[in-house]
Amino acid sequence: MRAFLVLLLAVFLSLPALAQQQPRILAVDEIARLEVAHAKEMLAVIEAKNQQLRAADVNANEQRFRAQEQAVAFALQAAEKAVTKAELAAEKRFESVNEFRNQLKDQTGTFITRNELWGWLVALIMMAFSAWNVLNSYVKRERAMDLVQRKGEARTT
Repeated sequence: MRAFLVLLLAVFLSLPALAQQQPRILAVDEIARLEVAHAKEMLAVIEAKNQQLRAADVNANEQRFRAQEQAVAFALQAAEKAVTKAELAAEKRFESVNEFRNQLKDQTGTFITRNELWGWLVALIMMAFSAWNVLNSYVKRERAMDLVQRKGEARTT
């Protein structure tokens, strides 16, 4: 088809020459040479466009990779900050927990033990019985003295 178009173009260009009675006839070799030259020009244009597209693709890929690298770097940096922050918070929390444990340990050191408590309770109970006995003997003595005094009053009357 291209050959036909080139031939038609060649004939059209040669029409004015034919009108002047100077016939110009293109040889088959010349037509083939023109077709090859035209094909080479088209191939060069296509190759240039292909190289432009490849360069654009390479540039776009490089930009994409740079953007991904930056995003990963920012994500890693943010993760490191978050880990550091979490470690500091955990450390503070453990410090307060350890302080609370130490306070409890100090407090339990001042508590009375079970054996000491039973010793104190037995001593208090014994003191209470002793006080009860003393009070009871005092009351009995008072009653006895009261009875003696009443009997003495009853004899005198």
